[in-house]
Amino acid sequence: CRPGHTLIGSNMECDKSGKWTGNPPHCLPSICPGFGYIENGSLIIKSWTYEPLSKIAIDQLKEQIEEKRSESDKFQYLVLDEVHKVSEEQVVFYPVGSELEVNCLPGFKLEGSSLTTGIDTDKWSKPFPSCVQLLCSKLANIDNGQLTIEGFKFQQTARYTCHPGFSLSGSEMRSCLSSGLWSGEEPTCIPRICPEPPKVEGGSLGPLPSVEYGALASYSCQEGFTLVGAAERVCGDEGRWSGQAPICVNSTQSCLVPQLISSGYVAYDGALEVGSQAWYECSAQHQLIGARQRTCGED
Repeated sequence: CRPGHTLIGSNMECDKSGKWTGNPPHCLPSICPGFGYIENGSLIIKSWTYEPLSKIAIDQLKEQIEEKRSESDKFQYLVLDEVHKVSEEQVVFYPVGSELEVNCLPGFKLEGSSLTTGIDTDKWSKPFPSCVQLLCSKLANIDNGQLTIEGFKFQQTARYTCHPGFSLSGSEMRSCLSSGLWSGEEPTCIPRICPEPPKVEGGSLGPLPSVEYGALASYSCQEGFTLVGAAERVCGDEGRWSGQAPICVNSTQSCLVPQLISSGYVAYDGALEVGSQAWYECSAQHQLIGARQRTCGED
C-alpha cells in the first residue's frame, strides 16, 4: 500500500479450478483529526480519499474512527505554527488522502496555505490556515473640517464634514473595503465663494483681495453724495454678502431714507431722487393706517 495506508487481508492464490482463494485484500487509509469548520471562512472538502473505498473498507474505517475517539477526549493539530487543541465534539476525522481547501469571508485575510492534504496518521501536508480580520489604515483629519470614523473593519465608514464657510470637494463618505483599503479619495474643504459685489453709482468699492468666506467689501461715495445703507458687507458662510448693497444719493437732489414703521417695513426704488417711490407694508396681525405709497417730491 502507499504511505498512510494499511494492508488489510492476505495474498490470494489461484486454485486448480482457476479461481482466486479468499477475499481480496485492500488498503485502508489511516485517520487524520482536523477541523470541521473555520472561523470567519469556509471549508471545502475537495477530495475524500486517494481512491474509492469498498463497503468493507468504509465499515472498517468507521470502526477505526470509533477506536480513535475512545483513546482520548482531546485532539490536536497545527494551525499555522501553533498546536490547536479541540474537544471530541469539535474534531472531524478525515481519511488519508482527504484534501481540504479554506476560503476566507470578505474582510478577512488568509494566513497560511489554502490547501492541505492528509498524508499519514495524524499528519497533514501543511498546517491549517487561519482567517485574520483585515483592518483599514488610520485616516488623518482634513483642514477646515472634521472626520468621524465608525471603525476600521470591513464595511465600516468614515464621514467628512466641513467647518462653516467651507464646502466639501469630494465624497462625504468612505468605506473600509474587503481589501483593507478605504474607498475613494480623501476630500478637501474649500472656502465658499461670494459673487462679485455690485458697484454703486456715485460711489466706489474699496480694494477687495478675495471674495472667499470672511472677505470684507467696503463702500464709499463721491463728494456731494451720501451713503445710504451699510458701508461694509461681509462674505458669509453660505456664500452670500451680508445685508443689502448701499446706494449713494445726491445730497441736494434726493429725499431722506424713508422712515421705518413699527411692526412693518418699507421698500423704495431708485436712488431716492425726485420721483422715487416708497411702499409701506405691515407685519402679520397688523393693519396699515395712512398712505401705503409715498413719492419723493421736488421740495
